[in-house]
Amino acid sequence: GFTRVLGDINNLSLSAKVAARIKIDSIQTTPTILYFFIPFLKQEYNLEEIKYIYLAGEFCSEQKLQFFKSVFKKAYFKFSYGSIEAEVLGFRCNVLNDLPSRFFHPLPIFYYEEVVNSEGNNSLVISHLSNKIAFPLIRYETKDAIKMVDSKCDCGQEVLMEVFGKLEYDTAKIQGTVIYSSQVYQALEPFKRYLASIEWQMHIFEEVRGEKILPKLKIQLVPIKEKQEKLKQIRSVLEQGIVEKLYLSSKMTLAELVKKGVFLPLEVEFVENLSFSTKQKHIISHLG
Repeated sequence: GFTRVLGDINNLSLSAKVAARIKIDSIQTTPTILYFFIPFLKQEYNLEEIKYIYLAGEFCSEQKLQFFKSVFKKAYFKFSYGSIEAEVLGFRCNVLNDLPSRFFHPLPIFYYEEVVNSEGNNSLVISHLSNKIAFPLIRYETKDAIKMVDSKCDCGQEVLMEVFGKLEYDTAKIQGTVIYSSQVYQALEPFKRYLASIEWQMHIFEEVRGEKILPKLKIQLVPIKEKQEKLKQIRSVLEQGIVEKLYLSSKMTLAELVKKGVFLPLEVEFVENLSFSTKQKHIISHLG
């Protein structure tokens, strides 16, 4: 009963005009594309007409989901976890709708393995359990950072899968710690009043200090419009505040690791905007 119309991600303005003309009531896309589509759609259409939004293809933080819900006040949100090669890899039952969007149940058509790859990261490896598929996947590494636990759900499922995003996009392992996009979003939450965009990009460097080589994190943010002197104060607030909120392990914040001499202090860089891409690369390593 659905009529599906494809938009053009390279011309979001025109896509918004088409959406308004045909009076859409649902959207299927990635979280990144939806975020950049909103300003164009808002100019052309009443967003309360959107009743259903299906998001897949990449990690979506709780903070970004709450932002979407504040914009599309009458929309029901559905999430799916999958890939181009395997299609759907995980689903959310009604019980999981009350949990953050990174939780899924695995499908019975795959054998799931949580393995440590060559970089020391936990990655999902899958194999099809049927030979009736034209091109079955055998021990295919998805490059997704995941965690699987035995957990009895009221829906009858017995395994819970937590998906943290792509290893090349949303996670990075450094100095015995792991940076997750979800943790960065959470650390930024108390300071969003200073920001014009909830998007960000984290860069990882190494610098020589004395006889040590220490990792340094630089986060690029889009600030609110303020005078230059005011922006200096905001940068100082962010550099001091984010490190207290950003956990790089279950118990240690970046601030504590800086005090121990394991990391260099965080650097905040203000940019006018962050480049748009279909899948946003949040964490970028510049290590050799």
